[in-house]
Formats: sequence, structure tokens, C-alpha cells
Amino acid sequence: LTATMKLFFKRPPELQKMLGRLLKHAIDDRSMVDVRDQALFYFRLLRHDVHEAARVVNCEKVKVSSFAETDDEELKDQIFDEFNTLSVIYESPSSRFCTYRPPEVKDPGDSPATTPSNATAQAAATVAVTPRGGLSNAAAPAPSAGTINETKQPPLQVLEEPMEVKKAGASSAARPVPAAAIDFLSTLADEPAGAGAGSTPAPVLVGRPKLAGAAYKKKWGGLPKAGLHQAQLKTPLPPVKGVEAAFRQNSIAAVASGAKGGLMKFYFYAQSAKDSSFFLVEANLQIATGKFSATIKCENKSLMQEFEGEIKKVLAKLS
Repeated sequence: LTATMKLFFKRPPELQKMLGRLLKHAIDDRSMVDVRDQALFYFRLLRHDVHEAARVVNCEKVKVSSFAETDDEELKDQIFDEFNTLSVIYESPSSRFCTYRPPEVKDPGDSPATTPSNATAQAAATVAVTPRGGLSNAAAPAPSAGTINETKQPPLQVLEEPMEVKKAGASSAARPVPAAAIDFLSTLADEPAGAGAGSTPAPVLVGRPKLAGAAYKKKWGGLPKAGLHQAQLKTPLPPVKGVEAAFRQNSIAAVASGAKGGLMKFYFYAQSAKDSSFFLVEANLQIATGKFSATIKCENKSLMQEFEGEIKKVLAKLS
């Protein structure tokens, strides 16, 4: 898959159809999730910007300087014992980069003058926390003369009171959302195989449907009317070619189009990715008012709702 992408950037005319078939096969095949995710990533890159996709795919690779077979077995065992810590990032045991050691807890019967940690424990026991997370006036007792010259212990850290999770509308000041809770992938519009939460759904329409004018006319005459879709678009409207391009981005192609007497007329078609059935659309768009109306015919009425959702996405872009 990656090799075909690189060849495509070298020889686009020869590799365009081959890359399209490969991406479609990889996206439709759900048996290998990692390959499918890679194909989806490449597809979105190409649709976003071909030059940017070339820069990402042909970036300089990290040189391999060492191999796992040559690593020190003893060092790997030490790092594995400290798994899920900074030792994995630094690739060394914590003894090499961590210098802090917690104070040792002595027996309570030891003398305060000879046991500095005993004084620290006594001071910590007298600290009171206020409702706002601060310290009260009940401070720790003054250290004895034997502990003044001892090494200073790490300062006590008082945790702030936990944030309350408030219901929507309870407060006008919204709390900031943690970055880890934001789904950046949800900002990608018109994905070829809609990436949602959990499992990725299959694409609704075939990427590049093909239907000749004669076949379109024959299907249109033989299919009953399945629905009527109307919408109001903002003016000024893009030209005929601009409207066609917006629909084409959502895998809805035009077999004929034109403008006459203040009215744009389109004959669109699309093909379902589930059962290869066709959707036919006769659309009228008034240039002055932005009123959009479309008569829809389809071979499988059970997929009508999904197809209307794709039309709404295009109209949202045009608005």
C-alpha cells in the first residue's frame, strides 16, 4: 500500500486507477484492521491535499541505530520491572535519573533530637486543611534544636478541593474540556467510511460511480418516485460547476447540468456501497432565491434515508 502511494507521486497517470482499486479493496476488507486504517488515512490525505500527502508519505524516515538483539538483557529486565514509568521513555532504570528518596520512617519511640523524620511526621499530623484547600492557623510545632541544621524535607503539598461535575445549564461558565477528551477525528467531514466512535461504519456511496446517459434515462423511466427533498440555501450561489464539484466530493456525480432563465438544473446519480444499487436525482436550484428541490428515485428504498443524509451534507457546505 505504501509502495503504491510512493509510485503514484512519481507517475500519477499510470498509477491513478491502480491506487484507487487498491484503496477501495483495503477499505472494504475488514479482516485486517491495521491495513484498513492505513488505507483510510491515505484516502483522507489524498482528498485533502495531494501535495501535502506526498510530503507526509515521502518524509525522511528515522534511521535504525540499534537492534533488539544487541540490547543488554539485564538492562531490559530492569526497565521491564519498572514498566509504565519514565524508565521506558528514558530507556534506563530509575536509579540513573531519579535522585529523590522519600524519608525513612523511624520507630515512634526514637528521640526527636536524633530522628528528624519523627518531627516531620508530628508536624504533618497537626496540619489542618480549610474548606478552600489552604492551611489553617494551627501550624506545626517549631522544630527542636537538634533538627534545625538537618536537611530540609520536601514541602507538604495540599491538594485543592476536587472539581464538581455540574449538569448542563447549571452554570454559565463552562469548565474547559481536557484535551484527551476531544475527538479530533470527528472534525473530519465527509469521510469515505465515516469514522465514528467505536467501530468504523462502511461508506455509504461508491467513490466514483459510473452510469452512461442512456442507462440513466432508462433507469429514470423505469423507477418510481421515492422522495422529494427541499432546502433553502444562502445566496449568492456558486456557479453550476461549483455546485457539481460540491456534490462530487460526496460521491454524487452529474450526468447533465445547465442554467437557464434563473434556474440551475442538475441530473445527479450515485451508487450504494452496500448493494451497488443506484440513486437518481433531478434537482432544481433557483439562482435568485436559493430554493433547492430534488426528486429522488432509487433501486433500494431501504437506503433512501442514508442517501438523503449525504445530500444534506452537500447542502450544508453550499450554505
